[in-house]
Amino acid sequence: IISFTNSASCLALQPIQPQITSLSPASVRAFQSGTVTLTGQGFLGTTSVQVGAVTLTSGFTTPDDATLRFNPPAGSPIGNLVVQTTNSAGTSNPANLQVTDTNPCIFGPMGGAFVATPSKIIMFPLLPPRG
Repeated sequence: IISFTNSASCLALQPIQPQITSLSPASVRAFQSGTVTLTGQGFLGTTSVQVGAVTLTSGFTTPDDATLRFNPPAGSPIGNLVVQTTNSAGTSNPANLQVTDTNPCIFGPMGGAFVATPSKIIMFPLLPPRG
């Protein structure tokens, strides 16, 4: 009996292939995406989350086996992105995340407009009307 209690690893839970049953929200903005929650099963032990062409190997959380949370990369292309998760047992079924346009234009205090992109901020001064 002593040798059995010292080898309890045979009772450890084995990972199962992840399965996505829902994604919420189903639509995010390109530069203001927020957190997306996947529900399903097999998320414990996730090693990566594929969001379109980008593979996330960190920055996601799995509070339990049925929930995974991640932030889509800023500046993701507009349209449908396929989301999949991977663990040691395999890769999940695909789920679609809709990325919509973001109006990044912000009007400044002096009357100019600023456009923010992932790599720069551009200022456009407002010109007085001609004529």
